[in-house]
Amino acid sequence: MANGCEQQRRRPPRYHGRTGLGIVLGNVADEIDAKRLAASNGAKFDLDSNALRPPGWTSGDAAGLPMFPAVPRFDECERGMIEHAIRLAVAKTRREYIYPAVHYASSIPASSTNYPAMGQRLRLKSSFVIPSNWTIEEKAILLGLKKYGAIVADNSGGFFSISVAPDDRWPANCFDHLATISIDNFEVIQTTGPSEGPRSPAAPTVDAGPDQVIGIDDIATLNAVINAPNGGTTINWRLYSGPAAVQLINPNTATASASFSAPGSYTFMVSVTDNIHAVAYDAVIIKVMPHVEMTNISTRVAVGTGQNVAIAGFIINGDSPKRMMVRALGPSLTPFGVAGAHDSMLDLRDGAGNQIVTNDNWKDSQEQAIVDTGFTPANDSESASVATLTAGNYTAIMSRKGDTTGIGLVEVYELDSTARLLNISTRGFVGGGDNVMIVGLILGVTDNGTICFRALGPSLAAFGVQGVIADPRLDLFNAEGTKVGANNNWKDSQQNAIQSVALAPGNDTESALLTNLAPGNYTVIVSGVNGETGLALVEAYHLP
Repeated sequence: MANGCEQQRRRPPRYHGRTGLGIVLGNVADEIDAKRLAASNGAKFDLDSNALRPPGWTSGDAAGLPMFPAVPRFDECERGMIEHAIRLAVAKTRREYIYPAVHYASSIPASSTNYPAMGQRLRLKSSFVIPSNWTIEEKAILLGLKKYGAIVADNSGGFFSISVAPDDRWPANCFDHLATISIDNFEVIQTTGPSEGPRSPAAPTVDAGPDQVIGIDDIATLNAVINAPNGGTTINWRLYSGPAAVQLINPNTATASASFSAPGSYTFMVSVTDNIHAVAYDAVIIKVMPHVEMTNISTRVAVGTGQNVAIAGFIINGDSPKRMMVRALGPSLTPFGVAGAHDSMLDLRDGAGNQIVTNDNWKDSQEQAIVDTGFTPANDSESASVATLTAGNYTAIMSRKGDTTGIGLVEVYELDSTARLLNISTRGFVGGGDNVMIVGLILGVTDNGTICFRALGPSLAAFGVQGVIADPRLDLFNAEGTKVGANNNWKDSQQNAIQSVALAPGNDTESALLTNLAPGNYTVIVSGVNGETGLALVEAYHLP
């Protein structure tokens, strides 16, 4: 929406010489007599569209353009550069408008080309040296005028000026030097129409590819998919952000590579230009993991019927298939004092719910493959499966034969070092007393790892899960049984840290713990506050 008139200070503009660049500040409310304020016309702009107003239509600016998008604002200047074309008012224009203007306001013939047309583009010459002692506001505007230029939007009636948005934060005298810049320091830019030059058909496009997760010793392949019908492209990969410097190889080709010296999250930007159209950009995020991996998760849980079966989930990331083993144990828990351990069945499914393998008694199939892993179940009635899996989400379901209930242990083992386990989780029933949910996690290799544990209950109801635990609690222990972390309601502590990694639980009563752990064995116990029971989901996320 643009008003029909630009409000200006009632006193004369600060700069009004005919040869220097002037600044006009918009009105501030206390300088306007509200009873006398009036608009001569108005103009509406559809903010859901980039369409121009119809030819011949004016707006708050005589050129028929929206005003606010081209007006510098205080916050833009504080960032150090105006990153768009700037609205420009000149003393006189000729009787002509050029794209993107749709209206003129002049009696000077169109043939008088020494006068600019509405929509005319001007740019501060690259040869103009911006003095280092000028204000940040002046530098921001001049850098914008050098790169994006200015667009003639109105007749000023007597001076060459730009407007800035009203803001009480503008420092006094922050634009004083601009009046010293002569019009001779500007150049006229050849204007192209709506389907010419940078707006012509067949602009290049680029896709930087999917985000990746790799190890610190791995080399990331940056593979851009480029569509450039006009050919003649220039390609450039660069590091946009990250915790440390990287080594880029072949950055001016579609397929580049990068190696890293520190773990963390890195963003790479690829640009493609055909020297006709606007530059095409895309970005890819590479998460570089330290020398640590989640190699195993095991959960001891009460296994019921229907929705109360035990469900273990895990996410594999990487380009290479990964060999995994899943076990469902019951009777072999009895010698360890676990009461109610029953025979169990195992069902492994992919992210789409398709069954990959199922097993009742582990010797029924894959016996030798399971023996070769060294993780043979101790009881013949227990279940196990070995599978080579590509990147994706997987679910292992442990249930009881004949719809019986009892205690079981579901385990997920990593059998090779290809790809990575980024997330492992178990959904099961949290009982009282000894029937709490107990999760074991093994971190391998040499470096510490950042792990976020979560225990969810109420937020599962949104996915149709009934009988969820109302207030789960999470306690973390190391291999010696020492408590190394705990949380009841996730906002009690680490709220900002957990939100910063986008892992905030959906309910305030749920638990989360973000911690840095050395390689070793860890145990998470999920219980209900005040002895509450119900279904819960416990998760471990490996973060860069």
